Amino acid sequence: MVVGDVVNGVSAVTTALSFQPAVGVSVCITSVSAYNAWVRINDSAAGTTALCAGMGALGAGTNMNTKMMITNSVYLYIDSTSGQSTHYTGIQIA
Repeated sequence: MVVGDVVNGVSAVTTALSFQPAVGVSVCITSVSAYNAWVRINDSAAGTTALCAGMGALGAGTNMNTKMMITNSVYLYIDSTSGQSTHYTGIQIA
């Protein structure tokens, strides 16, 4: 991957989704979608998790437009959902 590449991922139904870039890579997540799930930022070095957003239980899911910067050590994790899939999209910035 190089700077400017689009990154995205979609989970299987009722499956958690995480995205941890390679060492030295930084990504700006611009959109996250989930159904009745928490979006988290994990700090692998400290072993901690911060709740970033609670996605509501709307029939079509909830989309969050954001500018969330992630790296190999501080990365994105979306909890498993009840009967739906989740997704993220962004762009590599370093």
